[in-house]
Amino acid sequence: MNNALTRENIIDILEKRIAGFKNGYRQNIALIGQRQIGKTAIIHELISEIDKTNILPVSIKINGRGIAQIINSFARQIVNEFLLSQGIHPESYIKAPAGQNQLSEILKKAQAFIPKTVAKIHAASGMLAKNKTEAAILGMFEILEIFHSETAKPCLIIVDEFQDLINFGGEEIFKELSKLIVLQKSAMYIITSSCPSRAKEILAHSLSLLFGNFEVLEVAPYHALAAYEFIARNLPVKIEDDHKKFLVDFTFGHPFYMDKFCREILSLAKISASGKVSGDILITAFENLLFKEWGVLNRRFLSLLNDSCCNKSREDFIDVILSISCGCNKIKLITKNLNKAEKIVRQKISRLVETEMLAKNGDFLRFSDKVFGFWIKTVYAPRQELDALDEESHRIAFRNSITCAFDNFSASLRRDTIERMLELLKLFQNESIQIERNKLLLSQFDEIKVISAHPKKFEATILAKSSGSFWVIGIKNGVLLPEDITEFTSASRQYGNMRSQRRLIISLSSIDVNAKLKALQEKIMTWEKETLNSLLELYNQPAIFS
Repeated sequence: MNNALTRENIIDILEKRIAGFKNGYRQNIALIGQRQIGKTAIIHELISEIDKTNILPVSIKINGRGIAQIINSFARQIVNEFLLSQGIHPESYIKAPAGQNQLSEILKKAQAFIPKTVAKIHAASGMLAKNKTEAAILGMFEILEIFHSETAKPCLIIVDEFQDLINFGGEEIFKELSKLIVLQKSAMYIITSSCPSRAKEILAHSLSLLFGNFEVLEVAPYHALAAYEFIARNLPVKIEDDHKKFLVDFTFGHPFYMDKFCREILSLAKISASGKVSGDILITAFENLLFKEWGVLNRRFLSLLNDSCCNKSREDFIDVILSISCGCNKIKLITKNLNKAEKIVRQKISRLVETEMLAKNGDFLRFSDKVFGFWIKTVYAPRQELDALDEESHRIAFRNSITCAFDNFSASLRRDTIERMLELLKLFQNESIQIERNKLLLSQFDEIKVISAHPKKFEATILAKSSGSFWVIGIKNGVLLPEDITEFTSASRQYGNMRSQRRLIISLSSIDVNAKLKALQEKIMTWEKETLNSLLELYNQPAIFS
């Protein structure tokens, strides 16, 4: 069964957790996912449904803000919302223009109702005036219990990009914050992060609570069906099925990129004579977004490149980035390509992984953002070598790269899944990776053969052997059921000692929960199509659609 949650699933879980909080059960939440994957939209939808007479939502944005701005925004929200709940509207008492003076007027008005809360806000601001940054931030969070003692109002605290709190107190700030959270029974926390790996590390160590650990909800890209529905809603023109699948594969189902491509393609289709999406329109959309200087994605990626280098010169890291873009996706290959000491290369890679520009899986390195990786390879890298006079030839080469990518993808759609699987197995060169919770050695196989329709409900069984490894792989188109596990186990006995086998079943549809449990008991790995596609991506192969 695919563990990825849909947006509807996530909103449903959040609503249930808030309902539980109202009834005295608190479960803090961590909402994580790539930049612009849809976390903010989920939070906005959630807040719009909250009855503020029962729970007071307070949003704290950390990224790109100074400590004074964060504390002032927090204070304005919590006090202003309280006054509104008392029927006191801002226009009745605020005379000053926007800024610090407004906060002073808000606090002055609230003094008669919540004097201890106002005093604590002044105390937090006082810590800031003394350059005690960590104490000021922690003082801000301490306001919550005092506010509850005066108003009996519980708060829903949303901390956006919480990992950036490290800028105000180092790793220790998370440990101190965890102590506060444990004691704050009147506050429920939803923390968000666009740095999933870093967020999980903080949650597992620095922000690990004795009671009330954070429930992690990961906002993933759209799965194929949801992505097709997105295109149908946002691209209401005639478009070939292969073009739709190519967009889904290229964007990896990321809603931000799908939205940009749909808008651009729709704009071009409306002014075309045919009014439908042709191959030329598709290529021109890619050019407008990724290649042209004013292109939305071109500008975004130039900014991302600077930000991810963490205020250091991009030249300190660009050699590694360019090496990966040209296919050197393992440390040994990068070291050889750059002719540099492995220690230096590893330090650069660690920094890029830490900033989540790169993702590491065992021996493999890849760009965390697939579209960004394509831009580096086809737009940024060539521009480092060409002068302005070569711009037109570069533009033609870029358009040709899109044509080639589409042609290769389209051809892969016509190929049999078994054929694609055999091709993948032949690419293994003793690399190590981790899939779900399994660490795997992808042996370089000496012999690979196919046994058709055995067991009967399977499309085929593949036997792959090397000197130290023997894989038995079953492929099934339909839903994987418990009886399939039984049949596969029985069939595996025919292929030799089962203790020496690495057994795997790939379902191109879905996996029944009970089948998953039975497979675990039999020590059989089970993958859905999405897992197989993640492995294909590591070897720069198109995804499988069915």
